[in-house]
This record gives sequence, structure tokens and C-alpha cells, in this order.
Amino acid sequence: MTSILGISFYIYQTVFVVLSIACGSCAQRRLPASNISLADQIYDFSSPHRCRLLAHESIILKNGDHYLLILEGGFGKFKLQLDNQDVEVQDLNGYTVAFDLSESFVTPELEPVWQIKKNATGPRPPITNFFGMFSDREQNSIYIQGGHFYHATGWNSSYFVPKESIPPWELWRFDIRTREWANITVEVQNHELANRTFGGAAASVSALNKSYYIGGINDETTGSATPMDTYQPTSQMLVYDHSAGRLDRVEYYAPPATEGYWHGNLIHIPVGPQKGFLLSLMSQKQTLGRQYADPEAERSVLGKPVSFESVQIYDLEAEQWYEQETLWFKSDDPVPRTRFCAALFHDEIDYTWDLWIHGGQKLGNQEEGVSDIYVLSMPSFTWTKLTTTLADQNFIKSHTCHAVGGQLLLVGGYPPGAMVAANASCDPEIVKVLQITEDGPVWTPKFSTNTTYRAPITVREMANGRRSPIDGWASPNMENVFGPPSPPTTPPRPDTGRKIGSIVGGVIGGLIFLTIIGLVVIYVRRLRRRRIGVQSPIEEVSQHMLYTTDNTPELENTRQGMKRHVLVQQVDLENRRDGRRMPLPERGEGHDHSREGIEISGPVQQLETGSMQNEVTQSTAPAEVDMIVRLPSAAAEPLPPVKDFTTDRQPGHPPSQTGPSQ
Repeated sequence: MTSILGISFYIYQTVFVVLSIACGSCAQRRLPASNISLADQIYDFSSPHRCRLLAHESIILKNGDHYLLILEGGFGKFKLQLDNQDVEVQDLNGYTVAFDLSESFVTPELEPVWQIKKNATGPRPPITNFFGMFSDREQNSIYIQGGHFYHATGWNSSYFVPKESIPPWELWRFDIRTREWANITVEVQNHELANRTFGGAAASVSALNKSYYIGGINDETTGSATPMDTYQPTSQMLVYDHSAGRLDRVEYYAPPATEGYWHGNLIHIPVGPQKGFLLSLMSQKQTLGRQYADPEAERSVLGKPVSFESVQIYDLEAEQWYEQETLWFKSDDPVPRTRFCAALFHDEIDYTWDLWIHGGQKLGNQEEGVSDIYVLSMPSFTWTKLTTTLADQNFIKSHTCHAVGGQLLLVGGYPPGAMVAANASCDPEIVKVLQITEDGPVWTPKFSTNTTYRAPITVREMANGRRSPIDGWASPNMENVFGPPSPPTTPPRPDTGRKIGSIVGGVIGGLIFLTIIGLVVIYVRRLRRRRIGVQSPIEEVSQHMLYTTDNTPELENTRQGMKRHVLVQQVDLENRRDGRRMPLPERGEGHDHSREGIEISGPVQQLETGSMQNEVTQSTAPAEVDMIVRLPSAAAEPLPPVKDFTTDRQPGHPPSQTGPSQ
């Protein structure tokens, strides 16, 4: 069925592209909304009128028996019949729009269940771009704050706000039941602590009834008194407590703490029995405390790119930020990008949390988009690159996306480019659907209810069943929470008094079992002492993967942090390597592998403990190493004993006769 839908959708898209090309020479009339009277501005988000939407926000609420997709803010284009001519109108989005996700639909035919237009002349909530949107625990309201007031030439609309009239930070609430907006800023405790920024990232945590907004920048479009032709990054994290009506401002910490971040995503991971974590994936950064010249208003692409080699994790229980390293293979490292979207899926079979990122544009070349989809699978924190059918459809930016069952919904978006091109073709789908199959994501023109997410086979193969990051956990709490779920417990049955014999027998059997275990442990310890007098904390199991551990006492004249090497089992990923460390560079003069956490040691090491000196010979390492990983170790522990490789080595690997590498 999926393949049939995919073929049908391919034919549909091909016809759409051909018709667009055929009319490329048509004299399409385009007007800013400010050139059209209010009486003639009759366009909306119904299928005959919608054309494009970007720089907006969207959210899914459970409202009664319905799941509503709510769209707010941003700007784009609409279609209109004016003077018997088709006109594309460039305008800010003055609507709050709802689509019903409780029923299946064909995407080009999707119609709003309601859409509320904001007042163009009287008091109204701000109509901004790249703002933050919240929801509360009751799922009856949405909240907006921040964002910048768009003022590009050719896109000025009836909602345009001149610089001197830009308001300070505000919090507005929209009630889904009454469908009315209200400015609740004065009701918010500590609201004066917040600064209006745009390009930050927002997330709401229903279990806590709190919302979070991190980063962003301010410039001439975010305040009436901000300097012209400059921008300034921020590191603020706003925490709004919906129950208490209180706003707190703390620092968004993503090492180094001296930099501000913008244009990214903040995702809540509801893992574990407590509060879970926030995952921050930002795209651009600059040093704090400076004003950056921006005469061409290009602040969205002037920042330094943020690598996805690590992600920032906020522990909601400990209220602390951590930096968690990630893993990828070969050249599949995720390309730094800006204006992308992200959504989180949960695979209940493997108990993994998979963060999908889609689209965006490159920072080095503003005209180039990103067509590859990347998935960060947790708890292994492994990146996987995926491709789709109709790859050109992935070239969009400034869109939002949501995980719904086994489908990725993409809302709005615009072709990549340094400028928002007024001549971009209209898109009949305000919502696009990627169906997640075991073979990968497939574009489909239909949204279906009651689908279930199962991670694609490629994603599962890359994670390879690992339940922890290969570079170790950033915090012990993450290790505890991200483990597999506890099995359900069965309530005890009432004791009828007829099982006394079974209970007594069980107790006696248990005592006998413990006695046997104790005798086995004593025997094994004596046997190992007879063999070498020390015991290995790490077992040699196979070959083709090299682990290293740090923070052990000194070995001869090497630096503190002696590397102990051991060959362990291959992960059944042929020819795949950690993209950050492979292939290994040649070990030449002046090359310091210790900076990479890598040391290829010689086969013989000398270990001194008191007056005793043991010569330990290791198996020769294979010429090809599939993956380099780092094992955590406790710095406070004494030097663990080392296994005797001369008496228990791998077949085919004779003991080495040379000393350790320096």
C-alpha cells in the first residue's frame, strides 16, 4: 500500500512541477499586502488561497476528543483573485489556524477546522517571526512570546509595525475554547527580567506545567531602542511556570558558556520515572557581550556553525546542563545547518528515543539546502543518515515538524536561499507527510491515524543494540534514567495457607544455592591467584574494536592517564568507523595521539605496584581497527590488576617480545 501511495504521489508531484515550469514565463502578478485594501484581503489558509508559510510556529494539542495542529505567526504568500487576475500576495500571517489530526486526510485537500484572523487596526497580539510558542498542562491554550517584527522591502503588510512602536517582551495567551487572545504580561511575576529575542528555541513540559525558551538574538527588529545595523546573541533561558504564573531567567549553558546561540530546536525527552530531559540542538553561535555589525540584515547566517558532534542536555530534575557526545560512522557526520526542524519518536519495541532532523540550509553556502535526513538514536546517541524518495522535497527551510504515530509531519517551509524569493512557486500542501517504514522514510500524500513508529532497519543497525553512548555518559543520572524499562510487576496473590511446604522448600533451596555460589567464588579466586596473583577487571572477548581507559596511575614515564588496551567484540558493522576518529592517522614523529584519546601501544608494558613488578604481554592489535571508543574509569580507584595475556591469549596471536610505545 505504501509503495502504491508513493508512486501515485510521484506522478502527482511530477505533474505539479511540469505545470509550474510550463508557466514559468507567465506574468505572475505579485503584490505586498500593503498595496491591497483591507476589504480585498480575503485570502486565508483554505486550499484555494494558501501558497507558502515560513518562520512560523506550530504545536499539537489534545483538545477534548480531537488532536489539533495549531499554526501561528510567520509570513508567506497567499493566492487571490483581484481584478479578474490571479495574484500572489506577500503578507505576514495574521491567522491562528487549526487542523484536525483526529481523522485521516489527503494532504492537498486538507482544510482548517477553524481560523481566527487578528485585528489589523486595533489591539492585537504581535505578528512576528521566529518567536517561541508554549502550551500548558490542560492543553486548552497556547502562548506566544518573543520574535522579531519583519520589515523587508516588498513584504511590508497591513500588519507592519514601525521600529518606534515595537513593544517590550510580552506574553500572550490564546484560549482554544473561546478562541480569543489576551495579553497576560502584567500577570506574570518577574516579566521585566525577559528580553525580546528571535530565533531561540522553545519546549513545554506538561508533567511540570512549565515552558522553556533558550537563546536567540536581538537586533533592530526586536526593540524600539535597539541599535540599527547590528545584532547581539544572548544566552538567556526563560522558564515560565504556568501554575504559579512566574517567569525565571537563568543562563542557557552550552560549553563554552561565553557564547550565545540561536536558530535551533529544544526537545523534551519524557524518559524515566522523573521529569526527563531537554535536548538542545542549536545551529549558530557567537561570542557574548558584543554587538556585531550587520548592515545587510544577514544575522541569521553570520553566526559560526554549531557542530552536532555533541548535544546539550538539560536535566530537569537536577536543573543542570550537560554536554553529551554523539557517534556517527564513516563520512555520515551530520552536516551543520540552520533553519531546520526536529521531532522526537519513541520506539516501544527497542525502547529507543529517535530525534529526526529535517531540511534547513547550509551556513557556508546560503543558497544550498540540505536534503539528507539525520536520526539521533538514544540511548546510544548514534547518528544515522537517511535518504528519501523525491529528495528535492527535502530542500526546505524555516519549517516545523511533528512526530505523530509512525509519520513525520512537516508544516510550511520555503526553498533555501539567502533571501526569501518572492517568485518561489506555490505549494499546495501546507502539511507534508513522511511515512516512516522499516526501509526508511517515504513521502506520501496521505495522513493516516493509528500508525505506530518503528525505527528504520538502518537506524537500528547503526545503534546495534547499545544502551549507552560509546564515549560514556555525561552524567550518572542520564545513565540511570535511559536504561531499559523495568518489567511490569504482578500483584501478589492472597496466601491461602496451602503453600507453606513450597515456601519452606524454596527457602532451603535458596540457602543451598547461595552456599554453592560462595564455594564457586572462593575456588575461582584461588585459581586466579595461582595463575598470576592479580585479577583483570576487563575481559578479552574477541577482536577488531579498540577500547581505551583514562585516569589510571602512571606507567613508567608516560603522562598520568595510562592507556590500557584490550581487544573486544566487533559490532557487526562492516567497514563502518567512528567518523570523528577514523581512519587513524599515521603514527609519525611529532604526532600526539593522546589528544585524540588514542594510543597504539606496544605489546609489552611494565607495571609497578610497590616492590612487585610484573611483565604483562598483550596480544598484537589487528592492522585494521573498526572503531575507537573510550571507556570511563574512576580516577579515585587504585590501579586494577591486569590479565595475563601470555597464558590466555587469542588464537593466532603470539605473545609480543617488544616494549611499550612511547
